[in-house]
Amino acid sequence: MDDMKAALGRHPFFVGVPESVVAGALRQAEFLNWKKDEVIFRKGGRAHSVYLIRRGRVAVEMPAPDRGPVHIQWVRSGEVLGWSWLLPPYRWRFDARAHTATRAIALPAAWMRTQCRRVPRLGNRVMKHTADIIMNRWTRAVKRRLDAGR
Repeated sequence: MDDMKAALGRHPFFVGVPESVVAGALRQAEFLNWKKDEVIFRKGGRAHSVYLIRRGRVAVEMPAPDRGPVHIQWVRSGEVLGWSWLLPPYRWRFDARAHTATRAIALPAAWMRTQCRRVPRLGNRVMKHTADIIMNRWTRAVKRRLDAGR
């Protein structure tokens, strides 16, 4: 429990989060490890967890049957992997694969959604984070499209 408390306390996502949420997270959290190239989730699968990346690098990819996986973004130490757990129908919209050996903390998505409703400061933080992820992906997609048109 002490190791998990320290790990949550060090992760940027939990800095400034009310102690009641951290205490609840300690009861829900689980350490996970993925080997290099291990698939974390696949597009269309049930988005049942929130992943706080502690160490390593994850590739977010879009499956393209005619080309293989297309790289969308890197998720690194100190970041949160995914946002599909937050929005119905709670299905992953991309694939995720450990690019390097990766350590994470997993939290149940249903619990996180409840906490976001119950603790507005946390809900606001999660929504800002989610909007940032979506905006970054959109900006990169537009840039790639513009570069391809040259």
